[in-house]
Amino acid sequence: MSPPARRPPGPSVRQGTIASHCNKLAPCGQVGCATDFFVGGTFGSGFYDQQRVGVIKSGAMSTASTRPQLQIRPAHEDDAASMCELFNEAVQDHLETFDSDPRAVDDQRLLIAAAEQDPKHPILVADVRNWIAGWVVLAPYDTRIALDDIGEVFIYVRRTFRSYGVGRQLMRAIQEAAGKLGYRKLIGRILVENRDGLLLCRATGWREVGRHSAHARLNDGLHDVMMVEYLIPSSPVPHS
Repeated sequence: MSPPARRPPGPSVRQGTIASHCNKLAPCGQVGCATDFFVGGTFGSGFYDQQRVGVIKSGAMSTASTRPQLQIRPAHEDDAASMCELFNEAVQDHLETFDSDPRAVDDQRLLIAAAEQDPKHPILVADVRNWIAGWVVLAPYDTRIALDDIGEVFIYVRRTFRSYGVGRQLMRAIQEAAGKLGYRKLIGRILVENRDGLLLCRATGWREVGRHSAHARLNDGLHDVMMVEYLIPSSPVPHS
């Protein structure tokens, strides 16, 4: 199911258009793959603190000096161009569920600025030595107040970083952040041909709940969409 492990490109490699196995929840990033990135620590308490997402970075490890260090952190305005590349590459690869048109960098900056003012809907990036390998957003699922504790997830991973566990790290991070923010469920909508996105969901606790036929209209016609959901584990009630 996983391709052979390869060495990930470093910042010296030409960026090219970014990418992802994206899709509405679509996660990208592949599952079951060998991870050549050094990602230390766990997504435990202190990861999300009401106002901001902290940086997840590696701790002590004997081989740390030989591996690229991956950090999961909040998106900043300076990340807009790279994030936009990732989104547009997903569109080119027919992985974006509902968008057929490329996104402008200014539009991406507006999305980042909105997330900075709205702690309940964070955007996180996977940063490898100041090179954006992927990003994830926790977006509103529905405008009705009764459903404001349900979020929708979108993940994008750069082509050259797929199959190295970046998508899985982003997914775990956003799941943890959603739990800290009081969400009870996450929703995703994935093109059925996006096999990597579906594999990522299965590997990170999501379940498939239904298939919409001829649901997404893209430039090449109508596509079926798989609905997936992730139930946020309830916090244990302390014993009195």
